[in-house]
Amino acid sequence: MNETTDLKLISSLKKGNHKAFDTLYGRYAEGLYAFITSILKNPADAEEIVQNVFVKIWERRNTIEEKFSFKSYLFTIAYRDVITLIRKQNLLASIQSDSNQELPVNDDNAELEIEFFSIDKIYHDILEKLPEKRKEIFLLSREKGLSNKEIAEQLDISVKTVENQMTAALRTFREKLSKYGILGMLFFFLFVR
Repeated sequence: MNETTDLKLISSLKKGNHKAFDTLYGRYAEGLYAFITSILKNPADAEEIVQNVFVKIWERRNTIEEKFSFKSYLFTIAYRDVITLIRKQNLLASIQSDSNQELPVNDDNAELEIEFFSIDKIYHDILEKLPEKRKEIFLLSREKGLSNKEIAEQLDISVKTVENQMTAALRTFREKLSKYGILGMLFFFLFVR
């Protein structure tokens, strides 16, 4: 279980607490790096984006909405930075080839403009459609940071039941999000870890 919830850390971060920032960095930097690397396939670019994302978090700390998932917010910033980098690389490639063609337009470009609130809405829509007990177990695990054993003790059920319900919940998220392409990968990555 996380010693301190994200909500408490964000509250401290908003007060300029460097330790809270360091804790959030330690909690999310590695997963963020893995996510970015899975898209870009370039460790140096991924590392730079991770650093830039956390600089933005520090600079925007007073505007972070505590009612939304910090993890979603963090990965949304990273996703936007990845897309910006890809656009710059495409533009450079276009200029270097002395081509007067516009940058290619594909279906992924429609996803570029998706805002954080849309991402949060998709997550909550899927969550609300989960069976009640499954949703409760999922929330205790992913939003409260409880271990399977702690959830089992709190709900007076077996650890195996918790594991089965989490597997089913994650399968639902994976199936529902697969139609969103890279955005779906973002969501699944956010909530599988």
